[in-house]
Amino acid sequence: MTEGRKDDATKPRVELVPPCFIRAAARALAHGADKYTDPDGPNYLKVDGGERRYYAAALRHLMAWFEGEHTDTDSGLAHLDCAAASVAILIHREHEQAREPEPEPQVLDALGRRV
Repeated sequence: MTEGRKDDATKPRVELVPPCFIRAAARALAHGADKYTDPDGPNYLKVDGGERRYYAAALRHLMAWFEGEHTDTDSGLAHLDCAAASVAILIHREHEQAREPEPEPQVLDALGRRV
């Protein structure tokens, strides 16, 4: 790296993600958040069998779109928006699983002994 210049070569090229893709996924994710509200955080992280279910949902939306159906009758959103959200959730879940778990916090008593 040249002095005074920032090296961006190893950083993700987020400017290449089309803004319309981000808005599409956000629309569908917001719909899901409204439909399946949970004050403790995103429900998509807690779905049993999530990988299979979101994979199946993405395929159903892509197949419907490919067969000429633009809008999902359940949500009123574009099938591609819903597919984008399903794929985003799959990617997020995979990254969450790949992370190392947070270390357990150490609880000490008044004398500094581990409880």
